Amino acid sequence: RGTYVALVIPLVLLFIDSKQKHKFKTIFIFLLLFIVFKIFFQGFFEETILLRIVEFQDLGGRVSIWEVATPMIKDHLWFGVGFGNFPDMFGFYSKMMRGWYANSASHSVYIALLAELGIIGLYIFVLFQYKLLRDIIFFSKNSTTRNFLIALFAYLVVGGMSTDLLIDKFYWFGFGLIILAIIMGLVYNV
Repeated sequence: RGTYVALVIPLVLLFIDSKQKHKFKTIFIFLLLFIVFKIFFQGFFEETILLRIVEFQDLGGRVSIWEVATPMIKDHLWFGVGFGNFPDMFGFYSKMMRGWYANSASHSVYIALLAELGIIGLYIFVLFQYKLLRDIIFFSKNSTTRNFLIALFAYLVVGGMSTDLLIDKFYWFGFGLIILAIIMGLVYNV
């Protein structure tokens, strides 16, 4: 569900930015893709996508995970429990709070950073994102490029809110593409 939202937001941003003559084509292409997807992947569409959207209680179990993570974060507020230790420490806190051992990912880049690296680690990551967005806005001279980079940035931020992408190479590849585009824009004055 979080990935679906993370995909929709950039598409809406790009749609709003597109020229009026392309909006009808864009709507037509998305409707055509939706119909083809629904026809050829009907079972997957109904049993996976629609079912996950309809069964949207407790944010897919995330609220329960974050409730267990809260005391972990409070106990290790400044420096966290160590990079990559969320699942193991989650098991410890789950046993302590609920009486049984459960191992889970954080399902949020921001919760993972806060739990694993503390306020300091989360602050550094959010500062990185802020500076990246600022650079996109101020250094991208071409509005189409700027809007595309903002849409990609929005995908990474929103996707990070609901998925555990911290060690996913494609998550960091997206940030790398943004940085590369900013550097190319500065070097070639685009």
